[in-house]
Amino acid sequence: GRGVGMDVVASEVRQLGGALDIASEPGKGTTFTMRLPQTLAVTQAVFVKIGETSFAVPIASVRGVGRIAREDFEKAGATYSYGGEDYAVHDLGGLVGHAPARAEGHLQMPLLLVRSGELRVAVAVDQILGNREIVVKPVGPQVASLPGIFGATIMGDGSVVVILDVAPLVRRQQVASPHDATPMDAPEQRRVPLVMAVDD
Repeated sequence: GRGVGMDVVASEVRQLGGALDIASEPGKGTTFTMRLPQTLAVTQAVFVKIGETSFAVPIASVRGVGRIAREDFEKAGATYSYGGEDYAVHDLGGLVGHAPARAEGHLQMPLLLVRSGELRVAVAVDQILGNREIVVKPVGPQVASLPGIFGATIMGDGSVVVILDVAPLVRRQQVASPHDATPMDAPEQRRVPLVMAVDD
């Protein structure tokens, strides 16, 4: 048909913070893959820090934590071995459009090991703050449509922390620059403020 029905499905999936992939092979058929975030109102999450910004990552996707020598982290195509498996090393700061992770004052970079399906990544951060139980809040269709946004949570002091789904962030970077594993440095070059206009 005209694809109207599937467009409705794709729209609903995006509003839930998920993704819909369609793959067709002539003579074999079509595969529809829907990725939906966990919809639990309360979940466990690992808190990490990049610069002055904190993020939460659902603990269901976290396999462990580690550390990598700074010189190894800076090598193109770096990997980290854990539990007999290799995890591709990425900079979480670069994945979210933030300044790169630095972990100043430390000889090794902290790593958060994340697995989603066949994807295994070790994301470098400035600091791993630990895990806690959080209440997941929806962020609305405008923000939920952005790759890698699982939701948000409100901390005891009233601050809002974004909950990340790391896998879509990594997949987006691999599509954008499949041969470039170096952290993005564009945020450091920004000289004007980033503004979001809200009209209620």
